[in-house]
Amino acid sequence: MTSSETIDSNEWQLSKTRHKTNFAILCITFVLVYTSFNAVTNLQSSIHSHKNVGYYSLAIISGCTVFSCLFITNPLIFLCGYKWTIVLAQFAFLLYIAANVYPKIWIIYPASVICGLFKAGFWTALSAYISDLSIVGENGHVQDAVVNKYFAIFFSTFQTAQIWGNLVTYIILRTSHYNSNNSTIMIDNTNQSQCGAYFVENEQKEMNVTTTISNSTAYILYGVFMGLILISIVLVIIMLDQKRKCLIMIVYGIAASIFSVIVGWLGRYNTRVPCYILAAVLCYSSYIVMLLWKPSTSQTYVLFIIVIMQGIATAIWDPVESALYAILFVKKEEAAYSNLWLGQNAGYFIVYFYGPTLRVQTTIILQLVYLTLALVGYFLVEIHLYRKRRQNILNNNYIETSAKF
Repeated sequence: MTSSETIDSNEWQLSKTRHKTNFAILCITFVLVYTSFNAVTNLQSSIHSHKNVGYYSLAIISGCTVFSCLFITNPLIFLCGYKWTIVLAQFAFLLYIAANVYPKIWIIYPASVICGLFKAGFWTALSAYISDLSIVGENGHVQDAVVNKYFAIFFSTFQTAQIWGNLVTYIILRTSHYNSNNSTIMIDNTNQSQCGAYFVENEQKEMNVTTTISNSTAYILYGVFMGLILISIVLVIIMLDQKRKCLIMIVYGIAASIFSVIVGWLGRYNTRVPCYILAAVLCYSSYIVMLLWKPSTSQTYVLFIIVIMQGIATAIWDPVESALYAILFVKKEEAAYSNLWLGQNAGYFIVYFYGPTLRVQTTIILQLVYLTLALVGYFLVEIHLYRKRRQNILNNNYIETSAKF
């Protein structure tokens, strides 16, 4: 085995080890978070039954989760990546559990909203993270089997959260019951003929089993659950690797949209040539970076920098070129713009046609050549316009001078 093969083998083993570590951290994190969250939600109908605060807080969480799935989750993961989306959601769960210490409507409902908004991102980031971990180096039927195995292991560990959460609750409430007769009070006035399928929560509030716990017991119970989530937060921050989906073209679109507005505003100051030169510098810089840069997972940000530069260049060139055609071809706009789009699409056709067959390096060099030729053509046009304007000025001055004499 050669030294390079040995290095590749070591890197592969290290990568597999990191994947397993990340997977283990995800499993532990979700067990810790849902040990706390499940236990607290299981207590809502019994401990926080006044004005149905417990039930309604859970309804708010679910409703906000639906809203988040539609409008918030994808942008959140795009901005924060998988790791920090999970961390933000952990803090949201922590806030909700802390609100249960003093379960007043004005405290627990806002906490429920925050928890629900981040809960969708929590599960989306987890699922995408596990999916990415499971498919590395696999394909076909083997990949399907590995994905199933990873999710099966995760959910088998995740379901144990019900065990640990209820066990913690039982131990704390049982211990506090023995230590103080006033810690846990249960009042049972239930009419047993209205139990089971005939039971209605709102109609039985006065006759139902109600449970109250002392403040000291609540502090211990919720303190333990908050501590578990804090441990999970530390684990994720310290040990979980960041992962994100590179939504490169979204960043490109954002940059192009924003700078198109800026370029349109600058147009009133006759800044066409400086803007065009700036766009050329940005394009040259991005192409040179692409030629020299050796991509690595730790330098994903370089991709975003490159597309932002390209987006700014596009935002400059598109309006400047369109306006330039209007200046050059007065009363011939239809034919002029038809030729403009003809040239652009012919260029796309050529690049897309040979793109799959050429090395990326060759393609980038060709782009540099095309860019240089385009700049030469542009400056020839600007020189032509400058001479034309100068000739018009000279002609106007001659006419004015002749008129005086």
